[in-house]
Amino acid sequence: MIKNYLKIAWRNIIKHKIFSLINIAGLSAGIAFCILVMLFIRSEWSKDAHYRNSKLLYALTTRINTTENGHRYFAEQPVALMPFVYDAFPEIAHLTFAQWGNATITSGDKTFNEHVLFSSEDIFQMFDITFVSGNPGKALTQENEIVISEAIAIKYFGNENPVGKLLRFETRKGIENLFVTGVAKTMPVNSSLGVFDCIVHYTKHEQYQANRNNWTSVSGNLIAQLKAPLSQEIFKQRLAALMNQYNVYLNKFWEQQQMIEEKKTDYAFEFLPVSKMYFNTAVQGSIFASGDPRFSYMLGGIALIVLIVACVNFTTLSIARSANRAKEVGVRKVFGAAMQQLVSQFLFEAFLLCSITLLIGIWLANLLLPVFNQLFSSHISFGDITDKIIISGITGLLVFTGMAAGSYPAFYLSKFQPVSVLKGKLRIRGNNFFTQALVVFQFGFSVLLIAITIGMSRQMNYILSKDLLFNPSDIVNIRTRTGFYPDSSASLIERFRIQAMHHPGITGLSGIGQFSFKKFTYQGKDAQTVIVPADTAFLSTLQISLIEGRNFTGNSGEAIVNEAFLKQLNAKEARAGMMLNGINDSVLNGMRIVGVVKDFHLLSLKQKILPVLILPMKEHDGILVRTASNNIAGTMGFLQNTWNKVAPGKPFEYQVLDSALQSDYAEDVRWQKITEYSAAFAIALACLGIIGLVTINITNRTKEIGIRKVLGASNKSIAVILLKNFAKLILIANVIGLPLAHLYLHSWVEQYVYRQNMVWWIYAMAALITLLIALGAICFQSIKAAMANPVKSLRTE
Repeated sequence: MIKNYLKIAWRNIIKHKIFSLINIAGLSAGIAFCILVMLFIRSEWSKDAHYRNSKLLYALTTRINTTENGHRYFAEQPVALMPFVYDAFPEIAHLTFAQWGNATITSGDKTFNEHVLFSSEDIFQMFDITFVSGNPGKALTQENEIVISEAIAIKYFGNENPVGKLLRFETRKGIENLFVTGVAKTMPVNSSLGVFDCIVHYTKHEQYQANRNNWTSVSGNLIAQLKAPLSQEIFKQRLAALMNQYNVYLNKFWEQQQMIEEKKTDYAFEFLPVSKMYFNTAVQGSIFASGDPRFSYMLGGIALIVLIVACVNFTTLSIARSANRAKEVGVRKVFGAAMQQLVSQFLFEAFLLCSITLLIGIWLANLLLPVFNQLFSSHISFGDITDKIIISGITGLLVFTGMAAGSYPAFYLSKFQPVSVLKGKLRIRGNNFFTQALVVFQFGFSVLLIAITIGMSRQMNYILSKDLLFNPSDIVNIRTRTGFYPDSSASLIERFRIQAMHHPGITGLSGIGQFSFKKFTYQGKDAQTVIVPADTAFLSTLQISLIEGRNFTGNSGEAIVNEAFLKQLNAKEARAGMMLNGINDSVLNGMRIVGVVKDFHLLSLKQKILPVLILPMKEHDGILVRTASNNIAGTMGFLQNTWNKVAPGKPFEYQVLDSALQSDYAEDVRWQKITEYSAAFAIALACLGIIGLVTINITNRTKEIGIRKVLGASNKSIAVILLKNFAKLILIANVIGLPLAHLYLHSWVEQYVYRQNMVWWIYAMAALITLLIALGAICFQSIKAAMANPVKSLRTE
């Protein structure tokens, strides 16, 4: 029986090559996309679950409860708390303090800035870090040791074994020689700990000595591994006791952060499972990478809808082909075939075709994986396809696709009455409710994605081209790594300025420090500001114009502010020349405002313009260099050579400022690309589906077309008649899809303070594009039918 089914199914696939190829192409692409999304979601939702003791790993956080904003978790803790956590929980097997940082590492003539994880030897056991060389049980037991990654080992030592060799380790704290005691494998992609270049003891962090006994300074995470599970009740009791014991110190810290105001806020310690932190968007200050679960939900939803569209396309084409199989069904029923056998036959054909598409889909998924990883900034491996959950998902995909695509055609074809078929009385119509609903669904989804793509593109073009009220283009930001050098950054910047400003391609140069956010009170009123440490060339380098007052001379006690800063003071004398008296901050109190600049967008356009205070400082973390217009590439070689002269043996690190500002919108640009690709794919499948319905309609109306031509109807009038019904369906699809697109775009654009309105022509354009594409797909078949010989049409059975 199965052998017979297989023969018939294969013959039908070969006989109807065009239909088979269209179905295989559509389903293969849909299945490939679903497989890639399954791999992505599996990677995302299995973060930190692969550790041997994943259920025993916890991070100590401070839960902040507010009456207005719910609760948040702060993962950063004072290192001084560490021994007391040990005392409070004798069940702890391992405890470590961990924080990220950077250091300049040198070996011979090779010097680079590296990403450093400051921790202790416990971390190797807690996170199952595998060693290529060295012993994880003995590594990092001394403070003068360092563990490096495989990539760093090759980078500095080539094929040599680096264990036992020295690396020069340089931070703001100073220069030390550390022994390499291990080479660690790269962390797996489902670890949210992230990729590290090296691990050194947390006591080597530049701020450790200042913070070791400082309860009001938080910098890293306290991570514990328990010997056995503890009940939530025990956790609460012991953490409450720990909080009460050291509440005086911690309360002082949170008051400094202005988190406790008018008793609207309270806080408590809480141990969060490490395996649950990745998708906990309420956690701040964690050393672990974080993800947004909505991304998985939305991507999974798009994949499912794309697959459904492909299945709908399969169903539509199968119905279109049913006219050619009507007599086959009639003859088989006359010879005694039962309905159950016919249903089995047609389902078998569907599953055979789906099995072929599954194999092709797996091959396509492997082929497209690099593009998918680049688009979604993921690092999934195709080797994960052997995972039991992924195999189960692919099996379910085959069953779902086979049943979804094959069920309706199987029952539809098997119900044909043999008498009607053999007497030629059977009429296969393409205008029934079900087939029309399929077209409306396909094009409704397509117009939804097209409208969203146009709306997102309009908003992103507005954001990326908006005048920031200063000029960030053609500016390079060079990191100085303050404190990494025998002399000060001020001296370094001045030497660099003298050398660099001789180049005709450099039109400005300024030192700049790290921005900081500060809350303060001015004459009893709450206020806030972003502090920008800079030198006297800052305004001219960024081409920011003064609207009042003058530039500062570099003397302490002078400041330049923006208009937003003055507005929040709410004082009549708020202007250039005023003194900032009555501020509860020793740095700002008594400062004189010497100049005022226009409000400019210092941060993301998702935020409103904040008050800015530009302070003169000599020590800076970066150098802003303005190059001649559109000549950054031509100047970079000169800048690097100049850097090597004034800071020999130090890494040259830079970033183009315009690109850095645009990186804030990387997630939005990524979603824009996703909707573009999804829209193109959905439109392609929808057009294939409508070709099937046109075929049904033309097959049913062949004699009608012949009679109309005999009676004098033109090819144009016949094509218009055939097009009319489909145009109605596409208009209905637009009526359904466009309001949904408007709701989504309205919600999405709300995240931007500065945004474009979703005007009517966005939806009109989406509707027009959908209509033109669909009509183009219909026209070929319609014109072909209209131009057919009427004699042949009238002879058609």
